[in-house]
Amino acid sequence: MKKQDNKKRVLISLLIAFLILVSINHVYAFGISSPYMENKQLNLYPGAIKDLEFVLQNGGGATEDVKIKIEIINGSEIASITDSEDIYLVPAGGRAISNIRISIPETATDKYTVKIGFSTVTERTSSTFSFGSRIDQSFDVIVGEKPVPSPQPSPEQLEETKKSSNKGLVYLLIGIIILLLIISLTIRKMAKSSS
Repeated sequence: MKKQDNKKRVLISLLIAFLILVSINHVYAFGISSPYMENKQLNLYPGAIKDLEFVLQNGGGATEDVKIKIEIINGSEIASITDSEDIYLVPAGGRAISNIRISIPETATDKYTVKIGFSTVTERTSSTFSFGSRIDQSFDVIVGEKPVPSPQPSPEQLEETKKSSNKGLVYLLIGIIILLLIISLTIRKMAKSSS
């Protein structure tokens, strides 16, 4: 009796596995390319706005187009999706661009963690199984002091620098001429004394 129960279980398990494999008729191979941030940190200052571009890719043998939904999981107080839609159609073997804006409040002095979720959106029909997947991208936003721009020299300062450079060149030429005269006089004196 136990052998028949085990055979039934194995047969049912194999049948279920076969049905699942047959029902999966789409291959999605989506990936996300995020902007480069050293140590997954974005350094900004209060009042700063930074636009980030995430590239959604559907390659690696993808046979079907894929819809990818983007959502801000953490950090919605500073991060927002700037595109008109939050679902992107990415063609098989192609790519799409998602734009995220980071806006730091003027009074911010904190560190924020931003986490963005990229999920496949599947259309379900009554006769198929559909499995979705999600990739999360997270990074820290460090709020620091606004950098003080180095002062640009005024036109008068540039002119003064140019004049002083020209004076240096004139002094160098005068020095070379004096040196040549001394060498020339020394050679003449040596020639006269040897004759």
